[in-house]
Amino acid sequence: MRYTVLILVFVLFDNLVSAQTKERGDSYAWFGQVKSLIENFKFAEADSLILQIVSNLDTTDVLGAAKLYHNKAHLALNRGQLDEAIQNLDKASLYYGYTDTIPVFDLYEFYFGTYQRKGELLKAIDYLKLLLPLTKTIPDKDTKKLHILNNLVLSFTDNDDLDSASYYLSKADTLIGCTKVSNYERILYWQWRANLFNALNLPSESSKAYEMALQIAKDSLANHPRVGDILVEYGLLNSQTGNFEAAIHQYSEANSIYQSVYNGPHARMIAPSINIANYYSRKGDLKKALTLYTEAEQLIRALGPSYAGSLSMVDNNRGNCYKNAGRHEEALEWYQKSLQARITSQGENSGSVAQSRFNVANCLVEMHQDSTALQCFKQTKSWFLKNRKSQLQPKYLELCTAMASAFTHINQMDSSLHYLTNGNTLWNRLSPINQEYELEQYIKLQVA
Repeated sequence: MRYTVLILVFVLFDNLVSAQTKERGDSYAWFGQVKSLIENFKFAEADSLILQIVSNLDTTDVLGAAKLYHNKAHLALNRGQLDEAIQNLDKASLYYGYTDTIPVFDLYEFYFGTYQRKGELLKAIDYLKLLLPLTKTIPDKDTKKLHILNNLVLSFTDNDDLDSASYYLSKADTLIGCTKVSNYERILYWQWRANLFNALNLPSESSKAYEMALQIAKDSLANHPRVGDILVEYGLLNSQTGNFEAAIHQYSEANSIYQSVYNGPHARMIAPSINIANYYSRKGDLKKALTLYTEAEQLIRALGPSYAGSLSMVDNNRGNCYKNAGRHEEALEWYQKSLQARITSQGENSGSVAQSRFNVANCLVEMHQDSTALQCFKQTKSWFLKNRKSQLQPKYLELCTAMASAFTHINQMDSSLHYLTNGNTLWNRLSPINQEYELEQYIKLQVA
């Protein structure tokens, strides 16, 4: 594995040019300037400074080369160029291996963050596990250890390994009372705890954790964006549990915080803006919802082409809006537009593509085009069977019932009964997430 190779390089070449790098003393101050430019999103200036550094760098300065590639990795990461970030980080690691200045913790943390951004959670988790024992040797070890544990909880939750997430949460529990732990890591502890309990279908416990996260965040961070992030997640939980009034308040408060912090459009505003529009769509206020979807679209376009993928979400939700109003032809048009955009940007094996196909199929059923709908349902089913995550089971249950309904419409009752039976079997394995849905499914089974 990559980190094994790094360790071997570090051991073999640890002292090869140590005397030479020490002679250069404080001549690396310009790397701090590059880092500062990157952190302030002045990427063009950082590029220009890096070019100057390259032209002046002594070819025998291996530590300088290591720092150069480290900075280039930071720049690529902040631009969202994740593969380039990994390539530069690999080069930095190699050059560091020829020096006596090896920032192992920083390198592993960087690899973790980049792989997390890439969605390669197993690689990200590998680096987190390597980081955990290293926390014993660094300043603020309790805060750093909680930071690593928090990220392990989050990463395992996102990877649907809820047992491992719970295990590392229990480890984090032992640190949360430590006075040396930073408030920011306490906030993350409660936020990721809430995230895990939500995945475990424990909404009451999740709500309590979000309340704790918000209390600490508002006391210590005031209008920090993290407060808005917690409000958005809490709003999603409240939407899931039917507490829509609380959710709309939380989304609006989050957007107010983002507006005050950024003083203009920002990517963090996308989710709450769309969710506020969804609220009015769900209420049946078509005019208000469509106006808000247009505002969300304008926000996304103002952020530039790198956020264009979010437009497919707006188009999909416009489809929901028209479908709720019984205007199925208009709904189908938006669903198909969203589906094509998602296939183009994400490929066929995507949860978003599966959701869009499901929406197209449901719309076709409402338009009595059941045979065409079943083709879409079957494609959606194939995706679900390849992605058997626990969080997706309620959606697969919904798919079984929808397919049963379509087969009933074309008088294929054996197929209808097959999918309803599959749905009931799955329902019996799930905790009661929706009693009304259970009743509806039972009635449909009796009719079939």
